[in-house]
Amino acid sequence: MTANETAITQLLFDEFGLADMELDAPIFSAKVLDSMDVLRLMMLLEQEFGTKIPVFEVALEMFDTVRSIAVIVEKYS
Repeated sequence: MTANETAITQLLFDEFGLADMELDAPIFSAKVLDSMDVLRLMMLLEQEFGTKIPVFEVALEMFDTVRSIAVIVEKYS
């Protein structure tokens, strides 16, 4: 697990109560988080990592796993 993946896992636990998240476990598609939660997550990622995710490039599938969220953080930080 990378440092970003560890930080994202901790963020998901702290803010949404998601414990013991596997890197490839579905989050959005499994309806663990809804679209409003994803918007909140985007704001939290901006605060935590300084990400600037262009709204026109956002797809909810991008936030479906810890691993895919880490890719977003890497790409937009």
